[in-house]
Amino acid sequence: MRRDAKATMVQHLSDEFRLTPADAELALDRTYGGVVRAATGKIANCPAKDKDPIAWVSFQKCLKQPDLIATIYPQSAKPPTKP
Repeated sequence: MRRDAKATMVQHLSDEFRLTPADAELALDRTYGGVVRAATGKIANCPAKDKDPIAWVSFQKCLKQPDLIATIYPQSAKPPTKP
C-alpha cells in the first residue's frame, strides 16, 4: 500500500526471503493475479490454494480488505453502494 516501485519490491523480496530477482518478480506477478481475481468479486475466481498459493493468499486478503484492490488497481475499485 506504500506504492513502492517494482524494483524496490523485487529487491525487498530478494533480501527478505532470499529469492532470486526472477522468483521475486514471479511472486509479485502471482500476487497481482490474486488481486485481479478478487476485483471481480466472484468466489469462483479464487485461485487453487495448492496450485497457486501466493495468488490464493492475495485473493483472500483482498476479499477481507477490499481497499487493497482500490489501492493497487484504482480502476478496478467498486463504487460505494448507497444505503
